[in-house]
Amino acid sequence: MIRSFIALSIPEPIADLVDDIQTGLRGVHWTPGEDLHLTLAFLGDQDRHSLADLDAGMVKLDHPRIALTLSGVDAFGGGQPRSAHVGVVENPDLRRLHEKVAQIARRARLEIEERRFAPHVTIARWRRGAVGPEAMARFAAAHNLFRAGPFEVDAVRLFRSDLGRDGPRYEEMAAYPLGRAAGLSAPEADPRTDETLRRRRLRG
Repeated sequence: MIRSFIALSIPEPIADLVDDIQTGLRGVHWTPGEDLHLTLAFLGDQDRHSLADLDAGMVKLDHPRIALTLSGVDAFGGGQPRSAHVGVVENPDLRRLHEKVAQIARRARLEIEERRFAPHVTIARWRRGAVGPEAMARFAAAHNLFRAGPFEVDAVRLFRSDLGRDGPRYEEMAAYPLGRAAGLSAPEADPRTDETLRRRRLRG
């Protein structure tokens, strides 16, 4: 079984800006820049046949590229925070893309989480109780003006996630190019080219 998810990668220039705020909390595992992502659908444990069915649907994904902006810092877990993330400025195109991906997954007979889509990029995780609500509130207040972007997203990606003592390790299994450009200048776009993405193959 392969623990997997569908997500959008964060380009290196934006990841570098996130790296600048990844400090000030003790006892946490900061997400490396190359692992930063925005999850569209968590798939859980799937066999290779199910992922092959998903792949057959994802290659037909028809959606233009989107422009995203990261903004602010928050946490999940309420009075017992368990992770910190940067938020995403509301974007109808992102929500439409999420719904298309979810529909493809369901057509492939994959059971995906039905929770409300709350787009975010996780920047830190920790063991329960390692960071209290007061410390998290101070961290969020210190970075409430954080903003990065807009940046262009040119592909949706399928990842596998292997759990380890130091946190999950991610490996890209496939990439599915998005369509026409979002209208951003070249420096803000993901440096990976469409030609590279066309050579996508499901790896395992």
